[in-house]
Amino acid sequence: MGSKDVRVREQQLAKAESRLAARKSLLEGRGLDAAGQAKDPTLRKLEADLRKAKKRVEAPVAAAAHVEKVAAKIAKEGKKKPAGKGKGKGKGGKQAKGGGGKGGKGGKKK
Repeated sequence: MGSKDVRVREQQLAKAESRLAARKSLLEGRGLDAAGQAKDPTLRKLEADLRKAKKRVEAPVAAAAHVEKVAAKIAKEGKKKPAGKGKGKGKGGKQAKGGGGKGGKGGKKK
């Protein structure tokens, strides 16, 4: 999928930056100050597009960092816990909310 390629995401970011710069220069040419530019809906949309593009570019790096963090946590927990009986599936215990059974609360609606 092309949109998941890093180069494509960087191109999207560059395109968003250039569109934003072009719109700002157009508004400055019309004599709008910063307060006036902040009210321009097209400029606000282009700024939002730029934020989204930046998140797309940063997403793979953040995902990789998260995976490393989780792997380290799992490795750390694996060293601490001795091998033994876990909870597992057992008989008895409380029935899940909205359980079957006739009558009572939580059954299927007809």
